[in-house]
Amino acid sequence: GLRAGGRYRFLGKPAGSALRNTWGAGGGMSYRLPGGTFIGADYDWQQSARSGRGASSEVTGWVNFGLTREVRMQLFASTGLNANSTDFAGGLSLSVRLN
Repeated sequence: GLRAGGRYRFLGKPAGSALRNTWGAGGGMSYRLPGGTFIGADYDWQQSARSGRGASSEVTGWVNFGLTREVRMQLFASTGLNANSTDFAGGLSLSVRLN
């Protein structure tokens, strides 16, 4: 499937803070393989919370698969597309179905 979205993040304005509320946008696609494994890729753009700094721009690839009927694991790797983005990130998450 395909998806796209936008967001506005309210950070608040503590006294003496230079932070600002930010805009962001992203999108992605996923594909279900035979057997119920999903693969996908996402793109994310986020305005900097500090005025005068450039936005971040990142891509993420991921795979999501079942370990059991109730437990799924997702592995991901991400990299930035500009100097204001993370060089590399990776990780995993587990989700448990309760019903």
